Amino acid sequence: MAERTYRAQPPLPKVTAGTTEIPVVQDSYCWDYLGCRDYVGGKTMYNGQALTSVAPGEDIQILLDYQPQPSKVNVAEIKDDNSYEAVPLSEGGFAAPKESGVYYYTYFATWTTADGKYTLNQTSAVFAVEIQ
Repeated sequence: MAERTYRAQPPLPKVTAGTTEIPVVQDSYCWDYLGCRDYVGGKTMYNGQALTSVAPGEDIQILLDYQPQPSKVNVAEIKDDNSYEAVPLSEGGFAAPKESGVYYYTYFATWTTADGKYTLNQTSAVFAVEIQ
């Protein structure tokens, strides 16, 4: 097993639209030596954060600067009724919506054993954009 560097929290992705970085807030996680933390999740986690303006259809990129990379990454839009709608990723990103409004997203990453049978670590985060 490779030696790991201690972290005070699980890794967070860097989310950008062009050269603009979009703030990301840590959400629930289970991370080996840190244990598990369960937060309220969803839009509530993003309260108090400034919204980042993004052009309609602009490319939003998500990069996790951590090795090893997660076995699986999911991104979902958090709808007004707090349901989740999967966002298909292409080359680590997706196109921003074309209609104006505020959009909230959840990012979920999972690391598994090589055979995929067992989960080693999980982390999630929340971010939002405003389309004008």
